[in-house]
Amino acid sequence: MATGPVDVVLVTAKVFPGCMGKLKELYGPLAKHVEANETGCFTYKLSIGTEDPETLCIFERYESKEYFESVHLESALFKAFAAEIPNMFESKSFTFYLEEPMGSFGFMAK
Repeated sequence: MATGPVDVVLVTAKVFPGCMGKLKELYGPLAKHVEANETGCFTYKLSIGTEDPETLCIFERYESKEYFESVHLESALFKAFAAEIPNMFESKSFTFYLEEPMGSFGFMAK
């Protein structure tokens, strides 16, 4: 659990028709790697759109933006994932946030 400010990365995207299955297939091993090996990553969750199943968001929480950039983005598994997916996206965006302290506005889990 985080003790200080938490950096949040929100990835939103729309994949081309027929690409979501392959994206999920590639994402699964990466997510398992992140959970097992990236101790500075607190959340790494893929969600698929309910109104448009070709849209997605990935909600990521890190101990710092530096950790995200120097550990997550530089990992061999992430680089392999990134190399496989560039032609799957119709659109993609990354937004960075700084999470408010726990207890101040809402909660992460019950």
